[in-house]
Amino acid sequence: MSVDIFTHLNPQQKEAVLYYKGSSIILAGAGSGKTRVLIAKVINLIQNLYINPKSILMITFTNKAAGEMKERIGLRYCLGYIGTFHSFCARVLRVDGLFVGLKKNFLIYDEEDQIALIKAVLKKVQLNKKYTPSYFLNRISAAKNQLIGPEKYLEVFSDYASADTATIYQGYQKELKENNALDFDDLINVTIRLFTKNKQILDKYQEKYRYILVDEFQDTNYVQYFLTKLLGQKYKNVTVVGDFSQSIYSWRGAEIRNLEKFKSDFPKTKIFYLEKNYRSSQTILDFAYQVISKNQTHPILSLYTDKKGGEEVIFYEAATEEDEG
Repeated sequence: MSVDIFTHLNPQQKEAVLYYKGSSIILAGAGSGKTRVLIAKVINLIQNLYINPKSILMITFTNKAAGEMKERIGLRYCLGYIGTFHSFCARVLRVDGLFVGLKKNFLIYDEEDQIALIKAVLKKVQLNKKYTPSYFLNRISAAKNQLIGPEKYLEVFSDYASADTATIYQGYQKELKENNALDFDDLINVTIRLFTKNKQILDKYQEKYRYILVDEFQDTNYVQYFLTKLLGQKYKNVTVVGDFSQSIYSWRGAEIRNLEKFKSDFPKTKIFYLEKNYRSSQTILDFAYQVISKNQTHPILSLYTDKKGGEEVIFYEAATEEDEG
């Protein structure tokens, strides 16, 4: 049974949904219906353009978002994969990790496991306790998010703690390997290594996923974008959705520059703007615009709504969490 996907779409949304000949960027303001557009775009590919659902890869930023996408797209459309970067990479490595020396039953360490491992390394190398395990873990993670391994660490970083970090980093990776384990950063990095070292494997996944959609693109970091580029560079049917005024993860490597990189790496990219807001009053939107328009590092959307007026925005500083309610 076909689904009428266009009934509740405004002209901007419909234009973004209908475009399919190449890469696109959908700049979607808060409350502009980006999830509806993503879902409609997938259904349009399958229902009206007869694209094989198995050839569609949808990357979300959280497992919760992935679950919502699966639920809203419906069981009738079983896509190739819907999930986070990390879950997608884990799936790839379970199948093809042997090509980079990884056993199929590898473990995935969470933060608690990582801290315990760094503590063990600190004890083994007998470093002083000037820095906490969390400090070293954060530095190692930041390096991994730039594809910088322990052997290259001192070539890139030269501050007061770099030598100690390089030592811990090297020991940490050695322990992970001996334990047949990866951390979350490694899931992406090892997948990138697999794709760059083995063209046949990369070709397999490029052929398998000819249509790629990435949600919350403003929160992607260097390695996540690098992986997206690898997967999409053959057919260039990549759609990324985001609002760079909502980027909140720069502290863990999210890069606003990924927008410019995308336009450079996919030069025929079409850009769509979703600026009609369905959530807030015009008063709130105008106030928000006054704040974010001062930021010149990324495109600023001028949101509008049919909800005219609205209460005046005030600044209220609560003394306690209870007072915020």
